[in-house]
Amino acid sequence: MQEKSKPVDNLRADAEKIIMRAIAAVLPDATVERALKGKTFLGRVCLVAAGKAAWQMAHAARACLQDNFCGGVVVTKYGHVKDEIANVACFEGGHPVPDENSLRGTDAALALTEDLTESGTVVFLLSGGGSALLKSRCFRLRNCRTSRISSSPRARTSWRSIRSASGFPPSRADASPGTARRRRSSLSC
Repeated sequence: MQEKSKPVDNLRADAEKIIMRAIAAVLPDATVERALKGKTFLGRVCLVAAGKAAWQMAHAARACLQDNFCGGVVVTKYGHVKDEIANVACFEGGHPVPDENSLRGTDAALALTEDLTESGTVVFLLSGGGSALLKSRCFRLRNCRTSRISSSPRARTSWRSIRSASGFPPSRADASPGTARRRRSSLSC
């Protein structure tokens, strides 16, 4: 009887090992480390991370981004910042309904990337919740759950995609793969 249960125990142990390795492989920090390992970027490198996993992703990215790193901004949900990250400002804001701290974090991210030239790079990390956390006062604020206009008179929202100078995603741009630049707009806030 014990010999028959041994193969079942081995199957269970193997299944648990497979599951744990699969989960570990898709954790935000492991994914970012794999994506950035061995990459080099020309010019200034800025880091912007938003969403519920933003701190974890930014922490891993910061370890990979050494050369030309000029600073970073993390905008995440309350209670998700675990510690300080060198040369990265961390903001906790409201989720799913943005608040004043969400606006401050977005303003800091926009200010960080404002003077970036074509040779610079923004490493933009976005996880679940990022669309609710990255908000500015350029447009009216919408509640992410109900899509109703916010009652806050000062509230506005906008985040433009970080794209290459040509307007296409970096993989189709004439820039080197993996680089992205903030697209200029005639819209003024």
